[in-house]
Amino acid sequence: MEQNQNQSASLKGKGIGKLIGWLKFSVIIALLPIALNALSLGITGQLESFSQLVAHGELLLVATAISAMAMGELFRSGSSLKIFKVMAGGAAIVIIMLSLSYFVDILAAYLSGFGIDEQQINIIVQMSFWSLGFSVFSGGCCILLSEY
Repeated sequence: MEQNQNQSASLKGKGIGKLIGWLKFSVIIALLPIALNALSLGITGQLESFSQLVAHGELLLVATAISAMAMGELFRSGSSLKIFKVMAGGAAIVIIMLSLSYFVDILAAYLSGFGIDEQQINIIVQMSFWSLGFSVFSGGCCILLSEY
């Protein structure tokens, strides 16, 4: 009985450690190009607002990459807790599909020359942050579940 508790505590510790590592090396590094762009624009005095950094849907691509990396970890894991893994992996797939389709719509709008007004940029920024938040949450679930 005590051995099972030690083994369970060890798995939990490994899962939390893996989650923290994933947050540091996948999520933060995926956001690094946006941070470097902000730094560059800030130094040159060209940064007018934060929405300028993500108004073209850049965070949607980051959300897609985060979800895909986490889903890859989940699919390489064992078959225990299968229903939870299906739910977390399914959420990651939905986030990937929605983020990519929204990014393509944004790109098409910019390329077509319709022009994007301030209200639409605010919607893009909001949707981008929602997508990023959901991808980090579902990705974190995938990473934690990949230990089982």
